[in-house]
Amino acid sequence: MPVNRRINPFTLEEMPANISGESHTVPSGAPYWVWLDEIPLEESPGSVTVWDAANNTDIQPDGAAGSDAYIYEDTPTTNQGSAIILVTGREGGPAYGRYRSLLQFDLSGLPAGDVTQATLRLYMEAGGGGYPAGNQVGVHEVTEGWAEGTVTYASQPAHEPVAEDVVTATASGWYDWDVTTLAAAWVAGSKTNNGLMLKHADEVSATDTSRNWTSSDSATAANRPMLRVSIAGTSYTIVAQATTPGVGEVALSYPFGALNFHSSAAGNTISVDYKGTGSPVRVEDLA
Repeated sequence: MPVNRRINPFTLEEMPANISGESHTVPSGAPYWVWLDEIPLEESPGSVTVWDAANNTDIQPDGAAGSDAYIYEDTPTTNQGSAIILVTGREGGPAYGRYRSLLQFDLSGLPAGDVTQATLRLYMEAGGGGYPAGNQVGVHEVTEGWAEGTVTYASQPAHEPVAEDVVTATASGWYDWDVTTLAAAWVAGSKTNNGLMLKHADEVSATDTSRNWTSSDSATAANRPMLRVSIAGTSYTIVAQATTPGVGEVALSYPFGALNFHSSAAGNTISVDYKGTGSPVRVEDLA
């Protein structure tokens, strides 16, 4: 795709320009017009995309609705589904067993649409063992079903050996893992949502690598596990300037850089992007 270009108002030369999406709010009353910050030079509706802003949802269940547990190699048949923490790593090296943790989020309440971003957010609590440098914790796709109230180390579900994402846990606070590809597959139905496994990349270290993460059963509601999901907004159909837009449509005027919406879009936050081969210019350059 050719580089977007902008007219320099002083030299009248074209220069490269990075055009990012604009965000606007459709007026709550007539006329339902939105004025663009940029105006594409070519008159091709295919160069402009207009859609509702992404829906951002934070899924952060409490102990009753949440599903998470840690499992411990040294007590292989003990269930820890009601623990107020999730644990990963080893305490004191190979003399101690491995800790792993499992989490699952209910995605049924998400709005319809494609997942554009999904982030697992966990709060790491302060621990007595210190925080060795280079302590990497990965999040893995779980490929079998499990239940919070019965899962143990001996009965743990299978998981993908390659992590979706890895972070270095060095001090207490929030940590984020990118699970966009996996969450998109869950929502699209191409994969079954069996949840996630949290485990250390190094499970044989001779140092204390144990990490405590706040679980959904914690009394500190603000620090419970969270899955933050962004769903792409619905695209509008571009119609000609002289056309009265219907529901889900927007009329675009190139001469004036304006969008005309149907009344049903009143108050919506919309985004605009220039995806074509055109050369946008700033409104103030048109003089």
